[in-house]
Amino acid sequence: MVPNSGRGRASRNDSGNLNQPRNVVAGGRIVPVAAGGRWIVVRRGRDERKIGLDGSFEAIREVIRCAFGLQTRQEFCLVDEFGIMRPLDRTMSPGIYELTVNPGVIMSFCYAKDPNHTECEVYTKTLATQADLSEFLEKNRWIGLRNPEEDENDEKEILDIMDDLQHDVVYHGLNKMQYP
Repeated sequence: MVPNSGRGRASRNDSGNLNQPRNVVAGGRIVPVAAGGRWIVVRRGRDERKIGLDGSFEAIREVIRCAFGLQTRQEFCLVDEFGIMRPLDRTMSPGIYELTVNPGVIMSFCYAKDPNHTECEVYTKTLATQADLSEFLEKNRWIGLRNPEEDENDEKEILDIMDDLQHDVVYHGLNKMQYP
């Protein structure tokens, strides 16, 4: 086989060569792209990645999670250069998108050293979804959380829904034996 002499369809200067990289304008920048694929540029802080749009919605979402090291259940959205949140799909227009990640709820909870919760160690945990909270409660064998400040007001409410959790409150885990 003879090496390419620079003539014919395999030539680097041939604009009809489909295997040759070409330039595309995205967000005011000229970026080389392989022929045949749709892609977007996603930024998070200083990190910038090119994401292909040729797969399914789930595949695109997982590629973004992997590219930026997001937790499996962490919610995110893409914001275009005009500040408009865009749905993640295969028909997105080429451009530069900012990745916005929902940090979840940062919750403080107490592991009691005694049954009366007079002595406890306080920990913090970040929960992104209702499934995270349910998994956390199940792992600790709790039926829910209680707010000791509300218990002083004779309001013994079991909290097991993400929307009920508040920042700057230390919750106590509640098992079946502790709740009447």
